[in-house]
Amino acid sequence: MPEIRIVAEDLISLDSAINCFFSLCKTANSAADLDVLQAILEQWEMLFSSREIKKEAASSPNESKWSNDDWDEGWETFPDDLINEEKEKESHSISNFHACWMEIVKKLVIYGRPSAVMELLDQSLLKPGGLLLDEGEAKSLFEMLVNIDCFVVVKILLLLPYDAPRLQCLQEAELVLKERGVPSNHIVHEYELLTVVLSAEVMQIVIFNPAFGTVFSYMCYLVGHLARVCQEELLKHRDGKGGSPDWCWSLLFGTLLLPCFIAELVLAKQCILAGFIVSRWMHTHPSLGLIDTVQASLHKYLEGQLLRVSDPMNGDLGASCNLHGALSRLSSKLNNLLQSALSDLKPST
Repeated sequence: MPEIRIVAEDLISLDSAINCFFSLCKTANSAADLDVLQAILEQWEMLFSSREIKKEAASSPNESKWSNDDWDEGWETFPDDLINEEKEKESHSISNFHACWMEIVKKLVIYGRPSAVMELLDQSLLKPGGLLLDEGEAKSLFEMLVNIDCFVVVKILLLLPYDAPRLQCLQEAELVLKERGVPSNHIVHEYELLTVVLSAEVMQIVIFNPAFGTVFSYMCYLVGHLARVCQEELLKHRDGKGGSPDWCWSLLFGTLLLPCFIAELVLAKQCILAGFIVSRWMHTHPSLGLIDTVQASLHKYLEGQLLRVSDPMNGDLGASCNLHGALSRLSSKLNNLLQSALSDLKPST
């Protein structure tokens, strides 16, 4: 990348910084240049974020003194729904540099690095700076990627919270599965797809909307396939034969992905299907009737998973895998998901 020259005037305001960044983007000619631009943009976001914090603090110096007068009377009873609404707004805030991030995303796609786009959006889930793209940019990204690989589009756009692009990519996946059948991806890509679908909380939409029937069937096939792979990996490890490079994913499937999927099925009143998957996972003897054992098996499985979640020795298995942001988001929801699924089941007898 040619020598970068940035002067103080370039960073005097947000608009000037964005204009400067667009100029820098024009000089980027390689994937390595994009890494430099990404590092620059991350530094600028921190700079402008600290400026905003200082500006807000200076504009309201007496805010911290409210508790000394009568203003706090009744304030503690502020309605929870309004508080939650405010939190929701904060969680969906968009980066001031979203147009700059879109330029980096475009160039990553041009250089054939859609996986880097997925990694970029996933990492942003762990940072407080806001969403990297707005909804219009997410729709443009769909158009850029849909003809390359629709399942890559699913994994990327489900990392963003926008409903319209999410539905678009699910519709495309449904169409492709009907026309071409099950894709023959590397196993890690399949783990990634399951992780993103679960963490994005779209399973209920997939299950209940008949327009996504083929996608739902594929997700069930995927879980069965990954369950077999996971147990094969566990056997190899137990016998001292070592595991594959995907060993961490196998562990995560058994401790996080499968429990979440089973809980989603129970919440969607798909208990027979959930019981079948659990019985295969637990190797229930075929002489036992599925209908007779489904409730007890599900209770036993979900209660066992809930106890495991409470175990502090469980650790952070996702630290060594990609999609750490999506895995962290999913892990934080696992406890409530299991409890909700258990409460939906009738007490076993």
